[in-house]
Amino acid sequence: MSMPERVTVMRSFTYDVAQAVADIREKSEHPDPNSLEIDLDEVLEYLEDWIYDDMRSVVSRHDLAYFDEYGEEL
Repeated sequence: MSMPERVTVMRSFTYDVAQAVADIREKSEHPDPNSLEIDLDEVLEYLEDWIYDDMRSVVSRHDLAYFDEYGEEL
């Protein structure tokens, strides 16, 4: 196997959107939180702190995915 020209490293996290929506509604001061129309921007804003903390957490080699310049996993 020859050496790739470049290596792209990815780390991913998965968040439950339904739980985020439920949390947003629960924390809302709206008189009828179940009637709130919550869009994706609100969910992403809500998750922003979690994402920031997760991205700063300790990384091990097994938490990452490695790809060459052609998108093939290494």
